[in-house]
Amino acid sequence: MAAKLSANKNPVYITTPPGTVVLEPVDIVWDTDGNFPGELYLAINGGGAMRVEGGTRTGKLTMNVSLGNSYLFMLRRGNTPPNLATLTVTVVDLEQALIDSSIGSLTLEHAINPPQSILGLRAEPSVDMVRVSFTTVQATVPTVRVETLDGESVGIVVPFLEGEKTKHAMLIGRNDPLPQDTKLRLVVKVPGKPHPLTGKPTREVVRTVEFRTWARTIWVSFDRLQVRSDGDDGNKGDLAFTFSATPVPNGPSYEPPNQFEEDIPATDPRANVWRALNRSITVPGSQRDVNVSVAGTDDDSGFYPGAAGFYLPPLPGRVVGSFHKGEFHQATTFVGEDKYIGDMQPGGPASIPFRLYTGDYDVAFTVEGQVHALLRAGEGYAEATRQTALAVPVKAGVARPEGKSAMATGKEPGTGAKIRVG
Repeated sequence: MAAKLSANKNPVYITTPPGTVVLEPVDIVWDTDGNFPGELYLAINGGGAMRVEGGTRTGKLTMNVSLGNSYLFMLRRGNTPPNLATLTVTVVDLEQALIDSSIGSLTLEHAINPPQSILGLRAEPSVDMVRVSFTTVQATVPTVRVETLDGESVGIVVPFLEGEKTKHAMLIGRNDPLPQDTKLRLVVKVPGKPHPLTGKPTREVVRTVEFRTWARTIWVSFDRLQVRSDGDDGNKGDLAFTFSATPVPNGPSYEPPNQFEEDIPATDPRANVWRALNRSITVPGSQRDVNVSVAGTDDDSGFYPGAAGFYLPPLPGRVVGSFHKGEFHQATTFVGEDKYIGDMQPGGPASIPFRLYTGDYDVAFTVEGQVHALLRAGEGYAEATRQTALAVPVKAGVARPEGKSAMATGKEPGTGAKIRVG
C-alpha cells in the first residue's frame, strides 16, 4: 500500500459576511504505511514548506483555513523530499459557489431554450417613413407598429410571408406615409417559443422607443417661358400668365403674389425666345405629389364688359394635361401635371425639373421650372448590441472579497441612445 494524506472536507466551504474574516477548521490525517514516522509539511499560497506536525507513523492535525488561501500539505519520511503523499486543500466562497451553480443551471437551460430578447434595435426615420432593424434571440415573426404619442396607430408591419427568423428589417410608411416632422412611438413585439421539453409558453417581449420624422419644405420655381402662339395672328398679343402649386390629392392651390404679363410683338420669333419668369411658390403640407400648373390668357375684350382693368386671368388650380377655353374676347390655355416628390428624402434629389407643354391652341406656350425640397433632420434611435447578462437570484448588494457586487437582477440587453439622422 502507499502512504495516505487526506482531509475530512475538501473543498472547504466558507460564508464570509462583508468586512469579516472567517476561519474554518479542517482535519488533516496521514499514514506513512511503513515502520517509520512521518513528517507533515505545509506551503501556503505557493510559499516555502514548513513543518507543522509529525514524528509518528499516523496522525491527525486540526488547523484553521480561510478564504482566499491555498494550502499544500506534504507527507515526508524526513525533513527533505521526496514526498510520500501530497494534498491540496482549497477554500471556496459558499455564496459564490451557489451563484456559479445557478449560472451553470441557467446556462444549460438557456442552451436548450434561450430566453427571447430584442437586441440592437434601430429606428432610422426619413420624411414620412422609418426603417426599423433588430435581432431576436429566437427566430420569430415580430409585430412592429408606429403610433402617435396619443396611441393612434399610423403604421404596422407583420412580415408573415418572410417566415420566422432572427434578423429583422422593415420599412414602415412605404404605402401609407407617416406624418412629417412628428414625434412618434415605435412598438416592437416578439413572441417567444414554448419550452421544447415542458411546453411551457414563454413571455412576449415588448420594446417601446420614440423617434421624430424629418421635416420637408417644398417650393416650386417657374423659371422660364416660351410663347409659341399668342392668339393674335400678325398682331402683338397682350398675355397674362398665372401659376399654381397644389398638394395632391386634395390640398388647396397656392400662387405667387403677382402674375406675369408681357406684350408679345408681332415680329417676335416666338419659337426661339425664352423669357425669365422668376416666380416661386411655397407649398405647405405636401405629401408625395404636388401639382404644378400654368394658365396663359389673351384678353382682347377692349371696352366690352370685363375689359382690361376689370378682367382677372383665371387661376389654373390643379390641372393634369392641357386644355383651352375661349369666352367672348378672352382665350385661356391651361397646362399642368402631378410631380412625384416622394423620393425627396434624405440622400435623394434636392430638386426635380418639370416641363409644361400646351397643346397647339390659339394660345400655346411652354414653361420650365423645378420643384425644390429643403429637409430638416429628425431624430432616430439606436442601441449597441451586447451579450445578455444572466440574472441570478442572490442577495442584492452583497460585497464580494474582490470588491465586486452580486446583483439580484439583470438588465435588458442594449443601451439605447437618440441619434440625429443626417
